[in-house]
Amino acid sequence: MEITIRKEKLSDKDEIFKLNKLAFNNGLEAELVDKIRESDAEYFSFVAIAEGKLAGHIMYSTVYIDGKPAGLGLAPVAVLPEYQHKGIGSKLINHTLEELKSYNLIVVLGDNKYYSRFGFQPAPARGLKSTYDVPDEYFMAISYNNSKWQNKTVHYHSVFNILNV
Repeated sequence: MEITIRKEKLSDKDEIFKLNKLAFNNGLEAELVDKIRESDAEYFSFVAIAEGKLAGHIMYSTVYIDGKPAGLGLAPVAVLPEYQHKGIGSKLINHTLEELKSYNLIVVLGDNKYYSRFGFQPAPARGLKSTYDVPDEYFMAISYNNSKWQNKTVHYHSVFNILNV
């Protein structure tokens, strides 16, 4: 199956909303994507096209340390249920990490076994902690210049509060 990755277009907005709603069985991630677009956060949004269909979506938005932009947070990444387990999510992540590697820091809250395949490592090993109450192994980071921080907290944009993590 051929998969094409490209930046989101304005005309993709409704399909991205539906995709996130189906992938997560609720509307929170779909609403989050719209709220990120409406916020003052810098963001990057990409889609995967498979068999002529918008089959996957990934978004990154600004994260902050000490009140200043410090990098990007990956959230969400979604694939239509009928296209899951076919490599689309992995292709989206690999492609976009390559596109965004000029950002020194990229963080994600997620399964450490899955995200470690892409070079993410536990963020606490880099001196970073999350504002969310999650086990350390689920807060992961990539630092492209191998920066280390000393006991710094990463804050996602306030629109993430809708997730009640």
